[in-house]
Amino acid sequence: MSKPVLAYLTGWGVRGDLLGQWLECFSDRFDLCTVNVPDLEAQRLLTPDERSELLAQHVSAPAIWVGWSLGGEFLLDLEQSIYTVVAEWVGATAGSRLMVQ
Repeated sequence: MSKPVLAYLTGWGVRGDLLGQWLECFSDRFDLCTVNVPDLEAQRLLTPDERSELLAQHVSAPAIWVGWSLGGEFLLDLEQSIYTVVAEWVGATAGSRLMVQ
């Protein structure tokens, strides 16, 4: 039986490779997928639809998405535009706010 996908969407200041050891703690229960904010790679501000399309390319099945800081905000766009790749999502901001949906 395959494991569910846990997709981690970084924020402005935290690249995915910086959290590799922390994410490995979940590898026994999830297939891990680390995704950097697409806007940083494109070096421009993307539209919500452009960003959602790029994010959806990183997972092949509905995933549990975890978004850090700005990544959490971008998950709102992803959930509203492409439902088929979002099973659940968690957004953690730089403050102490935590959103689960």
